Amino acid sequence: MIYQLIEQILSHGGSVGLASPRIDVCIELHQRLSRDFTCQIPLLYHEGDSYFRSPLVVMTSHQLLRFKEAFDLLIIDEVDAFPFRDNDMLYFALENAKKINGNLLYLTATSTDKLDKQIKKHEIKRLFLPRRFHGHPLVIPKFFWKKTFYKKFIEQRKTGFPLLIFVAEIDFGQDFAKNLQEKFPKERIAFVASTTKSRKTIVEAFRKKQVLILITTSILERGVTFSSIDVFVINSEHPNFTKSALIQMAGRVGRDSKRPTGLVSFFHSGKSLAMCQAQKEIKKMNRLGGF
Repeated sequence: MIYQLIEQILSHGGSVGLASPRIDVCIELHQRLSRDFTCQIPLLYHEGDSYFRSPLVVMTSHQLLRFKEAFDLLIIDEVDAFPFRDNDMLYFALENAKKINGNLLYLTATSTDKLDKQIKKHEIKRLFLPRRFHGHPLVIPKFFWKKTFYKKFIEQRKTGFPLLIFVAEIDFGQDFAKNLQEKFPKERIAFVASTTKSRKTIVEAFRKKQVLILITTSILERGVTFSSIDVFVINSEHPNFTKSALIQMAGRVGRDSKRPTGLVSFFHSGKSLAMCQAQKEIKKMNRLGGF
């Protein structure tokens, strides 16, 4: 979606910065861009590359503080994610990092109050893309009582498709992964959270289908693409799971043209407002997309 714009800026000798609040998003963007553009691209985050001059830079949002009037175009992916969301310091860094006549492009599937106010004031312009590139509708979440989890889990495993399971808290996720592995010893199961030291390795193993069931917190709710997966959300009524978080989690399914469908299952002990709002919003997006 952004390739043509990046290519246009680079072909005229300009510089492009692509930033995101989430490390996992930056890593995936760097892999894609490095594959498809000929220039060397630094990846800047706390464990990333040392900076070297390049017309195209990928970085976490805090790395913007290192730059002043450096970019003709700055693209912020997942602008509504923590810690960028409504963070005045990072918004200042963003403005400071672009050239005086440079342009900003915000990317998100779930906007913020701050951005919505700017749109109403005509300070920024909204471009709305209700359809995915493959032309299929978004997968609508289905709600199930939590007690049905193992039944639905066994049904899903018979399909052979990889399964991404979201949990609301790290401690619960660690215990849940251990218990699931004990119940299903033949399955290749892993857990990943912000505290996981081997996080990058585990995520890559899931992408390569060396791990077929990945249990994770909200760190993988957005900006990452896995082929042909299904998504389960455990305790989907948990207050940590906001409407935007649930929309993003559901959005991990159906991203691949090889399998533009899939399962999005919310397991709960009682529906939350956020769950209902997320489902309603996804249905609205599909209507706007002509489905």
